[in-house]
Amino acid sequence: MKYYSSILLLFLSLSVSAQTKWKVVSSSVTFKIKHVAGATADGSFRGLKADIQLDSENPANASIFASIESATFQTGNNTRDKAIKGENYFDVTKYPNITMKSQKIIVKDDDTFEGVFKLTIKSTTKEIPIKFSLTKTDTKGVFKSNFIINRIDFGVGEKSWLLADEANVSILVNAEW
Repeated sequence: MKYYSSILLLFLSLSVSAQTKWKVVSSSVTFKIKHVAGATADGSFRGLKADIQLDSENPANASIFASIESATFQTGNNTRDKAIKGENYFDVTKYPNITMKSQKIIVKDDDTFEGVFKLTIKSTTKEIPIKFSLTKTDTKGVFKSNFIINRIDFGVGEKSWLLADEANVSILVNAEW
């Protein structure tokens, strides 16, 4: 009987450690775009929702789907925010969500990954490479990523001498399983 109890305990502990579904506890999605004379236009989105299935020992089964409401965009300047939520930029009424879905995830080492994601902003979907890290402690984890997208490729605004085409996006997700 002790033998079977030991096997059951071992099985349960392995099942817990192999758990791959992460639940978002909190998140931060920020961006920076170079502006005139070297200044930057900084902003953020709120309320990231994600379905994260990730186990570094079994990357073939890994998948990440995340979405954020485009209307949560903010820069701290109400006039600018209203314009950017409008038709020429995010058009939040017509396109309420920005989404990204993993196509492939590769484990680089214990806490570093590379993925190919389909990013959809407005009516445009493009595959982009995204590197990210996962720092685990017990049943908690912190996902971090920093990548660059070209806003013009997604129809967010138009070419401008005031604003750079590239946006530097940073994502931080506190999660638990």
